[in-house]
Amino acid sequence: MTIAILPAVHPDAILGKSKLFIERAIKRKLNQELDEYQLWASLALELLGKAALAKIHPSLIADPNHVDSMFAAAGVNISTDIKTIAAHTLFDRIRKLSPKFDKRVHD
Repeated sequence: MTIAILPAVHPDAILGKSKLFIERAIKRKLNQELDEYQLWASLALELLGKAALAKIHPSLIADPNHVDSMFAAAGVNISTDIKTIAAHTLFDRIRKLSPKFDKRVHD
């Protein structure tokens, strides 16, 4: 058993992946590949939100119904099979932290 936060729930790793996805989105937009642009942009936005929550604590993005993920968020790595919360749960949690992230912004 190792005590360390896995990249799947580590805020810096998630932020790095978000940056990679936004770079992909921008390239697709410049090439007028709008379907691909929207896909990469939405994935980047979701990861950006997860990075913000994980910075507070990784347990905020760990799937509460997946015990290995909860352990990983606590720094106890018993598996590499880590699951995080769905986008709708993410946005609900962000709304609690930022009153400016209201229904209008969410939509």
